[in-house]
Amino acid sequence: MRLHVYYKRFAFINLNAVNFIPKDNPALPDYHRRLGEILLIGQKCYADQMERNGCGAKTFGSLKNER
Repeated sequence: MRLHVYYKRFAFINLNAVNFIPKDNPALPDYHRRLGEILLIGQKCYADQMERNGCGAKTFGSLKNER
């Protein structure tokens, strides 16, 4: 199965997440969306903690799905 996803870049350097799916254990439905949501939560948490510690709301860049 080939998944076509179109991303928009919001930062010069972006975090890339890799999800290995073994052949004998297929991926759960909608894994792509769920993994993206987890990364967005982590991105917000990171920015909140940077702000809390006086560094400004800095965080890592990530690619966003355009569809």
